[in-house]
Amino acid sequence: MAKAAKLKVFSMAAGFHDAVVAAPSQKAALKAWGTTTDLFAAGRACVVENEALIAQALAQPGVVVKVARGDEAAMLGPEPAQAAGDAKRRREPRKRPPPDRTALDAAEKAVAEAEQHLDSELAALAERRAELDRREREVRQAAEQRLGRLRDERDGAAAAFARAVERSRRPVD
Repeated sequence: MAKAAKLKVFSMAAGFHDAVVAAPSQKAALKAWGTTTDLFAAGRACVVENEALIAQALAQPGVVVKVARGDEAAMLGPEPAQAAGDAKRRREPRKRPPPDRTALDAAEKAVAEAEQHLDSELAALAERRAELDRREREVRQAAEQRLGRLRDERDGAAAAFARAVERSRRPVD
């Protein structure tokens, strides 16, 4: 007489339910669920350890039993596998820590400071340029006035000299 295979109870998520089956192997459980994809390796199926679910599945070996995952809150919550009792929890993927902004913040601060320094230097140069322009106008005006007087004096001296030369060419009486 052939010895009956020892049954294990397996569970996989199926919408708002868990599909639970008593089968001799993972391969037999996958066949009962109608898939050839290894849901165990993908972490989407597991061995059931909840005694109530085990008893329910062993009552109908090889038959897929759908078990509601719990009340409405459990069905809509973020961890539906938990409602099936002690079925293995799915591992949440680890989240990477947010990137460190320290270098970017320091670079942005350095750029802002350099821009502010440039603006200050350009403003100071503009003030100096305006002062030099004002001073140039004052110097030109004063020089033009002085040159005007000196030219008038020179022209007067030249005229007086020309008259003196003219007189010196005349015979003396």
